[in-house]
Amino acid sequence: MNHAMRSRLIPGWTVAALVAGLLMTVTIGQAVAAAPMACPGGALTLSNAVSATQGIAVDDDLLLQLNGTTFYDNNDELATVLDPIQFSAAYGDQLRVVASNSTVYGDNQGLDSLALYCDANGSSQVLEPNQSQGGIGPNGAIFYDKTFTIDFTDADATDPSVTITTPPDGAVYLLDQVVLADYACADEAGGSGLATCTGDVADGAAIDTSTVGAQTFAVTGTDNAGNSTTVTHAYAVRYDFGGFFQPVDNLPVVNSVKAGSAIPVKFSLNGDQGLAIFATDYPKSQVIACGAGGSVDGIEQTLTAGSSSLMYDAGTDQYVYVWKTEKSWTGTCRQLVVKLIDGTYHRANFLFK
Repeated sequence: MNHAMRSRLIPGWTVAALVAGLLMTVTIGQAVAAAPMACPGGALTLSNAVSATQGIAVDDDLLLQLNGTTFYDNNDELATVLDPIQFSAAYGDQLRVVASNSTVYGDNQGLDSLALYCDANGSSQVLEPNQSQGGIGPNGAIFYDKTFTIDFTDADATDPSVTITTPPDGAVYLLDQVVLADYACADEAGGSGLATCTGDVADGAAIDTSTVGAQTFAVTGTDNAGNSTTVTHAYAVRYDFGGFFQPVDNLPVVNSVKAGSAIPVKFSLNGDQGLAIFATDYPKSQVIACGAGGSVDGIEQTLTAGSSSLMYDAGTDQYVYVWKTEKSWTGTCRQLVVKLIDGTYHRANFLFK
């Protein structure tokens, strides 16, 4: 749309003006220069052209309609100054302004100059010069009647932008790690302006790392026109797993052990996280090819146990999973797979003698 100021003469004098982020078409009695103005949201005040707080001088009665429905009717039959009138153009797209002569007083009729003011940003558009005529007919005659067509197509329809720096999408953090949220929102240049920018926690506050597993962090930005954008980042919280402790060696070493023995598989999660740390159906083992790579190291410690079990040793801050192997595994190689409820897998390879 060309926002240059313009004035033109056509029968009936028609002026197109972008008012309050709205396209206003006004038929008046003389040429008027139209200036563009943005006012997203449609919150308007009808007042004197001098200011949004100055009253409207009318002699005598004033009626306002939106789409044919009256929302304001001053009918005190007196020459008076009316308070500024606030309304929302969202309720209709045809604003009709009617001024009429009193049924009691028959003197000159007048309507002070009108302007629409944008409540959101304080900009304004003058709609009319002074309208005044004297003695034009019987009492009660309408001396001013204009309808303004409101078009919302040029209002702010652009969603604000949202940027989440922390947590980045796909980030991985340790359980109870302190991570401070970092995000921002912005409205487009010349838009209605940013109204809110709200995240799951305040910008600069710690995000939730209190439970392991998949997590999300969302931020919503809203502008003064009601447009909004929500951006969501996924992140994961993991246990602080540092590998297996002796007697089990970590990959790529292959642990050599007698089939049928019980192996103490030790590891730490940086504190007591309870005993419900394994994912369903884990730990488990599977056959792998022997000699696939990696050095071989014998298990220095085995246990006597009737079945596999899990315990936490507070003195060493270690979990001990007693893995009961089978005698039938003699001459085979297997991989022990430990999956935790945080979604991580931890593996160790074994050669059974």
